[in-house]
Amino acid sequence: CPELKRQPPKIKRLLFRENKMESPLFFSYDDLLDAWTEMKKKSSNPSSIPNRPQIEVYNMFDIVSSLDKDQWKVKRNEELAHKADGFVGSIPVVNSIVRKIKGLKEEKAISSGLEQVTFVPSSRNVETKVAMSTIGNGKARIRNMR
Repeated sequence: CPELKRQPPKIKRLLFRENKMESPLFFSYDDLLDAWTEMKKKSSNPSSIPNRPQIEVYNMFDIVSSLDKDQWKVKRNEELAHKADGFVGSIPVVNSIVRKIKGLKEEKAISSGLEQVTFVPSSRNVETKVAMSTIGNGKARIRNMR
């Protein structure tokens, strides 16, 4: 849903110097609809927003494998760039200095857009986790000394 995209918090933008929009990826259809109705209520012009969101459904395994593949490609490109520099490339600190002297920039990360995805867990799972955390398991008690 392009309407549910948001900017990351200011602290995250300052620390990571990224100003990219985050796209939510909901694990629950009901949570998506709840967020949609809440966003529509808070909107200044709710009549311009459709009643139902435009939804794309993905397989979780495909998303995780795409993230893994993107990270592998970035790491592999860095390794190949270091090997091309020879012995100097095997020393990370020296390699970065030599690359700056030569005027070479760091390799651009291969992006599929998945680094901008924010995973939104199911509210039922969150409630269950909170309930289990408050109850505890009862084993963290001090035993009597004999």
